[in-house]
Amino acid sequence: MTGRRAASSDLFDIRDFASFVSVEIDASQTEHWLFSDGHWIVRLDVHGGSLLGGPARLEYQLSGVRSAKPKLEALRQLLALFENGRLPRSMIPREQRAARWIMELRIGDAILAGASEQEIARELFPDGIAPKRWRRENSSHRLRVQRLVRTARSRLSDPLGGPWFE
Repeated sequence: MTGRRAASSDLFDIRDFASFVSVEIDASQTEHWLFSDGHWIVRLDVHGGSLLGGPARLEYQLSGVRSAKPKLEALRQLLALFENGRLPRSMIPREQRAARWIMELRIGDAILAGASEQEIARELFPDGIAPKRWRRENSSHRLRVQRLVRTARSRLSDPLGGPWFE
């Protein structure tokens, strides 16, 4: 490549990521960019410059010894996103609590639809709930449903305070 063409191919153009990017600009004029497709998030903070004016050359600032590893991983994700237009499956972090959050969301939906704890238990454990005396014969399921209902109700009353929106 010629010097000019090589230089332009090394520029970052935020418009290439318009379908999954959002920005917040704080009081110090630092841009906080979030790249996400709903399954993963990569954050890029721009200090002393802007991505809003068109293609830009990025300089990366890493500091610290212990904190460098997650920053390097985020940089690897950003570079993969830049090269491929998406994150490879191997780079998408797995959220350990996701299954629990999904269950809490399902419980929240059931509560809003007016379902009873027994109806929720039957939906979650279709083959594990006794037809009669389910509270006594299925106490472990009942206790689990009660905990999930309690958590879902607290999230419904304060949705921004829970991990559903972190």
